[in-house]
Amino acid sequence: MTAARTVSQVGLIFDHHPLTAYATSKDLLAPSLVASILERGQAIAVSPLVLAEAYCGLDHGEADVLDLLTGGALAAALLVEPFDGEAARLLGRDSAPTLSGTGGHRPTLATLHTAQLALRHSAGVVTGEPAPLRKLLGTDWPLLQV
Repeated sequence: MTAARTVSQVGLIFDHHPLTAYATSKDLLAPSLVASILERGQAIAVSPLVLAEAYCGLDHGEADVLDLLTGGALAAALLVEPFDGEAARLLGRDSAPTLSGTGGHRPTLATLHTAQLALRHSAGVVTGEPAPLRKLLGTDWPLLQV
């Protein structure tokens, strides 16, 4: 009899880029990262905003592949963090105006929530667009580009 695997901690944060890469099978990095996280008994945290972005860019068959991570056989790998009223207040009222005052474009709510998750879990981020996250998290934060 095999003991059920329990997720002990968050090992990585994904934005929509690695989720899309996983679903479209265009890159082997995302599936390799998922396998590595599962082997270590960890999870990948994602914002529900990021998950929605990923699904919006997929066709039906690709969405079925992403479903494996969100509710299928590999669901233990993915932790969809809540985006509730408290998170909305923190990101919309407190963080976004301060961050948009630093020049350039205002970060999206999905990017802000991804950065918040990275800080909360002290975890690296896998992204296709490192520049906005680099501005939010600093130059020393571990970012892996897909």
